[in-house]
This record gives sequence, structure tokens and C-alpha cells, in this order.
Amino acid sequence: MPALPVLAALLFCGLSVVVVGFQIALIAGARWGHLTMGGRHPGALDRTGRVLAMVSALLYIPLVLAVLSAVGLGPNLPHWTVWPVVAVMTLSTVGNAITHSAPERRLWLPIVSTMLACTLVVAVMGGGTPDQVSSSSSSSPLQPAALARSIAAS
Repeated sequence: MPALPVLAALLFCGLSVVVVGFQIALIAGARWGHLTMGGRHPGALDRTGRVLAMVSALLYIPLVLAVLSAVGLGPNLPHWTVWPVVAVMTLSTVGNAITHSAPERRLWLPIVSTMLACTLVVAVMGGGTPDQVSSSSSSSPLQPAALARSIAAS
């Protein structure tokens, strides 16, 4: 497996942690409403906004699993499962590019556009399975040594 798709997948996962952390903070009552949902909710989100933040946070579970799988580091899902992730990140990028909230756009557009780029790299250049990633080793592809070998082999 080439190093670039693996690194892109790991960057996507790291940024996903940031996004989910933000959503959890919103659910907990953080007064960051101006940085989400078009900036319509200054201060803390109302009940509906918090439910939407929870849905958004939960949505990242299958997104991350699909991206990791596409580079052989997650469950063995079909490679096509990464393409819906590309679609979600495309919609997120467009939405953040056209939002009326300048603070939201400044914060999220660089993040979601980077995530979109990562998913495109994974979708186009990825396609490995766990046994392909770790073919030079008997260790699990989730172990750091196997990951380092797959990156170094590229």
C-alpha cells in the first residue's frame, strides 16, 4: 500500500476526532453555536441543535471505518464504501464554503476541505485489504510496526 493513502486516512481520522470533539462540546452546552449550522444560534445550541450535533457525531463512526478499511487498517469493507464518504465531505465542503457565518467558514472550510482531499486520495489511490497492507509481516495491520512497514515500503 502506498504511504500517501495511509497517511491521508490517518489525517482524516485525526480531523474526525476534532470534529466529533466539537460536536460533543456542543451537545454538552458549549457556547459555540455561531460556529455551526450557519451561525444561526449564538451561544449554546437548543435541543434540536444538540440532537443534530449528536447525529453528526455518530455519522463519523461509519465514515472513519470506511476510510480506514479502504487502506486496509479497519474492517474489511468493500472499497466502494469510501465513495459515500467522499460525497459527504463534498457536501460538507460546499456547505461550509457558502455559509453566511464568516466565523464558521473560517474555522471549518479548511478542515472539511482537507478531509475531502484525504478521502479523494484514499478513494483513488487506496483499495488495499488488511492482508495486502501487512503482506510483508505476520502482525496485525493495526499494530504500529505493521503500519510503519507499510509506509516505509512505499
